[in-house]
Amino acid sequence: MADLSQIMMKSILIVGLGSVGYRHARNFSDLGYSIYGVEPAFNRLSKATKDGLVMKGFKSLDEALDSIHQDIQGVI
Repeated sequence: MADLSQIMMKSILIVGLGSVGYRHARNFSDLGYSIYGVEPAFNRLSKATKDGLVMKGFKSLDEALDSIHQDIQGVI
């Protein structure tokens, strides 16, 4: 059986928070992942943040990787 405490401590970066990225964020959040998001469109990033899915958002991939590169286990 998987050790769920290890899953709960993982973070991922989701690039793009449109309809598909938002669903990925919701699903991974439901699994206990901490989510970082990249989305240049303010309204999409704001919605994901307000809904509690994204713990920190970025406008560009470079900005995100420079800021959190050691904290993430995967990029979607």
